[in-house]
Amino acid sequence: KRPVIKKASALHLTIKVRSNKAEIQSKSILKTLHHAIKRARLMKLKVLHYTLEYNHVHLLVEVSSNKQLHQGMQALGISLSKAIKVI
Repeated sequence: KRPVIKKASALHLTIKVRSNKAEIQSKSILKTLHHAIKRARLMKLKVLHYTLEYNHVHLLVEVSSNKQLHQGMQALGISLSKAIKVI
Protein backbone atom coordinates (compact mmCIF):
# COMPACT_ATOMS: atom_id res chain seq x y z
CA LYS A 1 0.00 0.00 0.00
CA ARG A 2 1.30 3.43 -0.95
CA PRO A 3 1.87 5.88 1.96
CA VAL A 4 -0.37 8.96 2.20
CA ILE A 5 1.10 11.94 0.31
CA LYS A 6 0.63 15.15 2.33
CA LYS A 7 2.94 17.58 0.51
CA ALA A 8 4.50 17.91 -2.94
CA SER A 9 6.61 14.78 -3.44
CA ALA A 10 8.65 13.36 -6.30
CA LEU A 11 8.01 9.70 -7.15
CA HIS A 12 9.63 7.23 -9.52
CA LEU A 13 7.01 5.16 -11.33
CA THR A 14 7.24 2.42 -13.94
CA ILE A 15 4.60 1.43 -16.49
CA LYS A 16 5.18 -2.01 -18.01
CA VAL A 17 3.78 -3.14 -21.33
CA ARG A 18 2.80 -6.78 -21.78
CA SER A 19 5.46 -8.73 -23.63
CA ASN A 20 3.11 -9.62 -26.49
CA LYS A 21 2.89 -5.92 -27.45
CA ALA A 22 6.55 -5.98 -28.55
CA GLU A 23 8.84 -2.99 -28.73
CA ILE A 24 7.41 0.40 -27.76
CA GLN A 25 10.44 2.51 -28.67
CA SER A 26 9.03 4.19 -31.74
CA LYS A 27 8.17 7.70 -32.86
CA SER A 28 4.45 6.96 -32.85
CA ILE A 29 4.54 5.71 -29.24
CA LEU A 30 6.68 8.71 -28.23
CA LYS A 31 4.09 11.06 -29.76
CA THR A 32 1.37 9.17 -27.91
CA LEU A 33 3.33 9.40 -24.66
CA HIS A 34 3.56 13.19 -25.07
CA HIS A 35 -0.22 13.32 -25.56
CA ALA A 36 -0.76 11.10 -22.49
CA ILE A 37 1.50 13.36 -20.40
CA LYS A 38 -0.58 16.38 -21.46
CA ARG A 39 -3.74 14.57 -20.34
CA ALA A 40 -2.12 13.71 -17.02
CA ARG A 41 -1.13 17.36 -16.51
CA LEU A 42 -4.82 18.27 -16.68
CA MET A 43 -5.17 16.11 -13.55
CA LYS A 44 -2.29 17.99 -11.86
CA LEU A 45 0.28 15.21 -12.32
CA LYS A 46 3.61 16.91 -13.07
CA VAL A 47 5.84 14.67 -15.17
CA LEU A 48 9.36 15.92 -14.51
CA HIS A 49 11.23 13.35 -16.60
CA TYR A 50 10.55 10.14 -18.50
CA THR A 51 12.41 7.46 -20.42
CA LEU A 52 10.83 5.19 -23.00
CA GLU A 53 12.44 1.76 -22.82
CA TYR A 54 11.94 -1.42 -24.85
CA ASN A 55 8.93 -2.68 -22.90
CA HIS A 56 8.33 -0.11 -20.16
CA VAL A 57 8.29 3.59 -19.35
CA HIS A 58 10.03 5.21 -16.37
CA LEU A 59 8.42 8.37 -15.01
CA LEU A 60 9.63 10.87 -12.45
CA VAL A 61 6.50 12.69 -11.30
CA GLU A 62 5.57 15.24 -8.68
CA VAL A 63 2.20 15.23 -6.92
CA SER A 64 0.69 16.83 -3.83
CA SER A 65 -1.82 14.13 -2.92
CA ASN A 66 -2.75 10.52 -3.50
CA LYS A 67 -5.86 11.68 -5.36
CA GLN A 68 -3.73 13.66 -7.85
CA LEU A 69 -1.47 10.63 -8.31
CA HIS A 70 -4.43 8.32 -8.89
CA GLN A 71 -6.26 10.59 -11.33
CA GLY A 72 -3.10 11.61 -13.21
CA MET A 73 -1.80 8.07 -13.63
CA GLN A 74 -5.26 6.89 -14.64
CA ALA A 75 -5.44 9.56 -17.37
CA LEU A 76 -1.89 8.79 -18.54
CA GLY A 77 -2.36 5.02 -18.47
CA ILE A 78 -5.65 5.02 -20.35
CA SER A 79 -4.36 7.35 -23.08
CA LEU A 80 -1.16 5.34 -23.51
CA SER A 81 -2.80 1.91 -23.46
CA LYS A 82 -5.46 2.86 -26.03
CA ALA A 83 -2.77 4.06 -28.42
CA ILE A 84 -0.55 0.98 -27.94
CA LYS A 85 -3.55 -1.29 -28.55
CA VAL A 86 -4.26 0.46 -31.88
CA ILE A 87 -0.64 0.39 -33.10
